[in-house]
Amino acid sequence: DCIPTAIHVAAALLVAESLVPALRHLAAALDAKSREVGHVVKTGRTHLMDAMPVTFAQELGGWRAQVESGLERL
Repeated sequence: DCIPTAIHVAAALLVAESLVPALRHLAAALDAKSREVGHVVKTGRTHLMDAMPVTFAQELGGWRAQVESGLERL
């Protein structure tokens, strides 16, 4: 019983000490890059629809939102 417990404790520590800070840094980096190149317009990716132009700020903001959502779940 001590091996499964040790694995769970190690995983919890790694999430708290390594993964969460790394994801916070990633979200901040995406936010900074969004402000830097956010005005640039690119072709949006769609499936079976006409592509709509989007800005890099919209694209990077979506990625940042996914990272922050993952942080909340952790």
